[in-house]
Amino acid sequence: MATSRDEKELLWTWQGWWDAVGRQIHTTFEHYVQLNGYKDMGALWHSKYESDTLEQDLEQLFQELWPFYLNLHAYVCRALHHHYRPKLIPLREPIPAHLLGKGPVGG
Repeated sequence: MATSRDEKELLWTWQGWWDAVGRQIHTTFEHYVQLNGYKDMGALWHSKYESDTLEQDLEQLFQELWPFYLNLHAYVCRALHHHYRPKLIPLREPIPAHLLGKGPVGG
């Protein structure tokens, strides 16, 4: 699947994985987080850091990376727009996940 460029095949694979596995993992993972004493995933992530300014540090990092992200997104979106078709890849909308070439679990 990593080399497929067939949009319908990629969508079928992505949707099939999500329907068969993704939904179950999502629920199981939420339960796992709660079993470990955390309110939600954010609380779990925060527990790994000993910084009193974690949220401010992350906001600053986000602001620094945002221009790079926008440029990278535009580049990838334009390349997919040319490869597929404008109807499938609108230039000002999120990129459909099944077209990013890594499959459902990023492998």
